[in-house]
Amino acid sequence: MVEPNEETQQILSLIVSGVSAAYTNDLAKFCREFYVGEDFDAEAIVDDIENCGDEGDSSGLIGAMEESSEFQAVVATDKQKQALMKVLKESLKGPPPQNKTFDLSEINWSLSSKDAAEPSKLIKQQCPNVFGKEDDKAFFDVVAIGNKNNIPIVTWLMDTFFRYRINAFMLEQRTVGIPEFVSEYALFKDLRASQSKKMVHKLESVFATFGKRFCPDMSLTQTFALVDDDLNEFADYYIAMHGAIESLIKGANKGLVPCQIDFWVIPKNVTSSEAFDDDVDPEDEEDAKSGGGGGGDDGEDIGIDCIGNLEHRLRSNGYTYTKSDMDLEHAKRLFAQGIDRQVNGARNQRIMVYLDRRNPNAFDKMSQADFEKFVACGYGDDDEENARNSTRTKLKQQRNGEKEKSWKDRMYVVQSKHAQYRQLPARFRDFSAFFMSSECLLPQVKQEQAQRSKPFGCKDLLGGYQYVLSWQIEDEQLIKCYWYFNGQVTRLFAGDVLSLWPKSFTGAQEINANKAEILKEMSKQSFDAQFENWYNQTTAKKLF
Repeated sequence: MVEPNEETQQILSLIVSGVSAAYTNDLAKFCREFYVGEDFDAEAIVDDIENCGDEGDSSGLIGAMEESSEFQAVVATDKQKQALMKVLKESLKGPPPQNKTFDLSEINWSLSSKDAAEPSKLIKQQCPNVFGKEDDKAFFDVVAIGNKNNIPIVTWLMDTFFRYRINAFMLEQRTVGIPEFVSEYALFKDLRASQSKKMVHKLESVFATFGKRFCPDMSLTQTFALVDDDLNEFADYYIAMHGAIESLIKGANKGLVPCQIDFWVIPKNVTSSEAFDDDVDPEDEEDAKSGGGGGGDDGEDIGIDCIGNLEHRLRSNGYTYTKSDMDLEHAKRLFAQGIDRQVNGARNQRIMVYLDRRNPNAFDKMSQADFEKFVACGYGDDDEENARNSTRTKLKQQRNGEKEKSWKDRMYVVQSKHAQYRQLPARFRDFSAFFMSSECLLPQVKQEQAQRSKPFGCKDLLGGYQYVLSWQIEDEQLIKCYWYFNGQVTRLFAGDVLSLWPKSFTGAQEINANKAEILKEMSKQSFDAQFENWYNQTTAKKLF
């Protein structure tokens, strides 16, 4: 078997992308393995798809599927063959080309008073009660620079910082914080020579302001909580949701975009990490506590379930939702159907999808009154004389002892009743998406309102149970995903699931070989070509 050359790899990537979006990842993998196993080069693959009739009568791939017990049902009829051939032919065309042209030298860094005034009003409208009056002026000015040049400069700066840190950590085994990045960043070096120091200081301020107002950047060396769950099933859900989103925003569903989908995978259990117990800097620990979101008093509170009964929370707050059992094998289809029903043809929507992997015996049969009592006494801290007999301790012990998962996951497709958390605003800006994610993930109940006036968000630790993937979708060529965990955030690319996710799980878990291949193929797709161009120019390095 000959290793495919670059041109053949590109053709295979197009096929994998198209087939996985229209069918399943397994079928996409079968297509790739067939062409690689038969030593098809790029020209032969195109010929096998383009020149074999509408039903693929002379296609080697269709013939192989007809002989496959696993996939022969996909091509059992002429109509099914036509449908698959149409997908394959469309896949070869690739996505519409994205405008990659971007010249750093053309950015106008100067600001008039008029330029600077408008963003302040817009930000405060779209992110109410988040920003201060004076101390965030530099951030507003950077937004104004982006507006003037028609580029999302705040997001690009943050995404550059996120990627630069990850690349340094994974490729060079070194930790890069804000001071190191500011010192090393090629863009800032150039601007110090050509612009005023005041302008550079404004750009530098973005990182601290973003962390303070929205969510801190993710630590790559220390974690407060570890997920005590199956890493590969989490990866399956990531792949399935990404495929569902791709299928939703194509064809008849193009009217869905722009939209935002926050996907919260609630682990079956979490545990306190050794880093939290032994090695965390006191200031970092205080940050974790302040973002604890219930059950955040100390390290022992990691693993305390402050979520409880989701339906009681949603109903008591007037959130709209649907609930259904999840079948991992059909997760992509179930995600797409659930989101499509909730959106119901509307544009500019923010949808939350909860995937609850906890044992349902703990809360699903709990009455509203009992749940409120559970919350009121500190999430089950209901035995003043002996904490070991409390509901919270017994629940932790039960989950720590659950080695085999014998229950179904439950999916909730949710929207807040509040427009500021449910609908993307007119003149939508990227920072609005971060605002909605950081401010609204889980509604609070009345027993919590004395301590907090707004919902729990992605910046809350939630006892360690917060594991969120947030997709910001402008169109089918601009899809961004952010990963929130431990009350921190970073931009996520498919390759990060392979390299970073294992560090957030208990045990020495690794992504299995089949999924690793799928993730590697996904990582070759570009869903944000302009940012890639920006990153390459401003860092003098490659994005990957």
